[in-house]
Amino acid sequence: ATQAKECSDKLPVEVLTAHLVTQFLAILGMWGASQLALEEASANIQFSWANTLLPYATRKSKSCLSQAQFDYGQALEKTLAQSSRA
Repeated sequence: ATQAKECSDKLPVEVLTAHLVTQFLAILGMWGASQLALEEASANIQFSWANTLLPYATRKSKSCLSQAQFDYGQALEKTLAQSSRA
C-alpha cells in the first residue's frame, strides 16, 4: 500500500499489523464463542479496520476509505439492529 501511495510513508507497519491481527483474532474469538453472528463479526472487522487505516490514508485513498468506513458502519448498524430483534 505504501508503494502504491495509498498509505503514508510514516505508517508504523509492524505496530499496525500487530494491531489489525489482534482486532481480527479478538472478533474471531467472539464469533467462536457464539457472542457474535458471522455477519456481525464480518461487519465489525471491516469497520474496525477501516477506522484503523483511515488516519494513515493518503489523499489518493482517503475518499475511498472514508466511503468504506461509512458503508461498513451502516452495515454494522444494520446487523446489530437485526440481531437485537432476534
